[in-house]
Amino acid sequence: MQGGIAVIKVNDIEVGTMPISLYEDIVESVKNNWRTRIAVWFSYVQLLWKMVLRLCSHYVQNIVIIFALLMLYSFFNSTETIHFIDEFRNAPSKEIAGTIHFVININFILTGISYTLSLLIKGTPEFKDAYESSIANKIRKVMEVPAEGKVSIIYIQGNGDAAG
Repeated sequence: MQGGIAVIKVNDIEVGTMPISLYEDIVESVKNNWRTRIAVWFSYVQLLWKMVLRLCSHYVQNIVIIFALLMLYSFFNSTETIHFIDEFRNAPSKEIAGTIHFVININFILTGISYTLSLLIKGTPEFKDAYESSIANKIRKVMEVPAEGKVSIIYIQGNGDAAG
């Protein structure tokens, strides 16, 4: 594909063209840069960290919901709640540990369901690709384009056909 040109657009406005060989040199220099590789790894770590934080947030929210439902139940059924507390005081430690284990397992299940629904509704956290932003910045410098925004490239082969 060395014989074509690359049409450069910023924010869907054509700003110029460059030979595909120059564009490929820019891409290769960015991918060979060790700083960009480190930035890519940090991008992946950042995405993973955002997902873990969202998962922890759902876990804490589910604990609060379970506690609020327990308080609501105790408000309307105070005699049963008092009876439950008395039985829980007299219960052996193995039974108390089993009950706590059961509540934690229910919370894990609810967290999994709510986190899955959150991913389906809100989507995954935004991933910023360091390679793309570095390539876009280098193209802006080469083309002397001061505008920020989405950079898109369209390849036009030697015979005038658009390739991508």
